[in-house]
Amino acid sequence: MFDSLHVAMFGSLLILAASILFLIQTADSNSAAEIKAREPTAEPAPSSPEAEHKYIHYALWSASTTLALVLACMTSIALLNQSLDKPKTLLINSRWIRLAPRIPAMAAIVCLPLLAVSMEQETGAEAPWLSCILSSFGNG
Repeated sequence: MFDSLHVAMFGSLLILAASILFLIQTADSNSAAEIKAREPTAEPAPSSPEAEHKYIHYALWSASTTLALVLACMTSIALLNQSLDKPKTLLINSRWIRLAPRIPAMAAIVCLPLLAVSMEQETGAEAPWLSCILSSFGNG
């Protein structure tokens, strides 16, 4: 059981890293494209903005679902392991109660792309929290 959970968590981490890397590279290329858009060039764009927008949404969904899956695997592993804490040393001794807040966190993480889509439909622009996060990764 542990092996299958660790393999699933490792695969999810790989997909998470790939999707975050794509989002960061896309944010960097968008800022570079804005700078180059001011300069007249005769080269056509390699992909349409609609296709790029679709891939960004795919990357957002894959990042959020794999992050929730990693959290679920970590929670399952923590519940399957034997507790090494001495009795009556923690404020809350039940592991089930200590790990319970992860379940709503997983649901919230999976729903984050829905928030980005709804904000984008209302304002007509990219979600401000997403561009803030991506710019902090890209410039760091």
